[in-house]
Amino acid sequence: MDSKTGAMDINVLIIGKSGVGKSSLLNYLFGSKAAESGTGRPVTEKGIYSYHRRIDGDINLNIYDTWGLEADKADEWKRLILNEVKQHDHSDIKDWFHVILYCFSAKSARIEKFEEDIISELLEEKNKVITVLTHCDLKGIDQSLKEIKERLFKLTLDEGDIICVCSEGKKLLGGIQTEPFGREQILVKIKEELWERIQVKLPQTVEKYGFSCIERTIQKCRNYSDSKITIINIHSKKVADDISSYCNEQIELCAKDIEIYFQKQMLNMFEYFYNLCHRMLSSETKEVRKPYVNFSFVVNFRMDFIKILAENISSTIFLTIPGLNLLVPKVMSDIRKEKIAQELMGLERAFKEKIQFKRMSLEAELRSIKM
Repeated sequence: MDSKTGAMDINVLIIGKSGVGKSSLLNYLFGSKAAESGTGRPVTEKGIYSYHRRIDGDINLNIYDTWGLEADKADEWKRLILNEVKQHDHSDIKDWFHVILYCFSAKSARIEKFEEDIISELLEEKNKVITVLTHCDLKGIDQSLKEIKERLFKLTLDEGDIICVCSEGKKLLGGIQTEPFGREQILVKIKEELWERIQVKLPQTVEKYGFSCIERTIQKCRNYSDSKITIINIHSKKVADDISSYCNEQIELCAKDIEIYFQKQMLNMFEYFYNLCHRMLSSETKEVRKPYVNFSFVVNFRMDFIKILAENISSTIFLTIPGLNLLVPKVMSDIRKEKIAQELMGLERAFKEKIQFKRMSLEAELRSIKM
């Protein structure tokens, strides 16, 4: 959400060859002026164009259109699309691609091999792809639709990932007026898939941050202990106590930092999702607007880490090693430093195991929330 204006960002990546009806689809989904041919600006040197629209007063609609998708540039297109997706895959939910739409025209049963490859790679990278079959109001396309779906099923897409759409109503011979269809189904699917991404992304984000935090903390502890131990104080209990106190303090700060980070990420993602459910393009469809999350839901991510170092550091420094007192002071101090380093590495492993356990617990709790 834009903190200055209160507006929400919705990011859409739409993929498909020219002529499949991408602009008509976007206008149908998001409003008649969501996409206008030829008005985008290039995001990359060539290939992907972006359109930015303010719709319904408080929605920033950011559309990324794969302009000119052709078979003779298959490898280049795969790189462009996957790079664009990765660039948007940040911890901040407002930067994600909230929906990836891959469009095919039902007028033709043809799906190029390079298009199958693009979809496969997107799926392999754990992206959610909604395949939209446009022009589904035309007569005599039943066989075409069947062939397209069969090929998409082979890519591990299921029936719910394939949506038939008519973006524009038409007046047929005899004065019969057809109505557009498929919008509600796509909007519901967008919401479902965004929630699924949060279920996966939130635990992964916290685990990644936690690992990085503990690695930095352990390095600080090692640097501190190395600086404190010298050839003239290797038997000092005060030095041992100082190291123990410092390391424990840093570990506790790290645990608190991870807990605060988690609470912030959970709040941001849930609040964004909640607002999207209620304001998604001003939809009046109850199924789209109905929130999925009960906001009394709270996950306890406190680390409650045992002060292992308080028990181990002093004994580590003064550990009796046969013949140690016969060694020169420089060798003795190096041995002390190495023993502390080993203790810290063991602590790092234990801390990461605890973070992994928390991540799995969080994943289970998120999956337990029913839509």
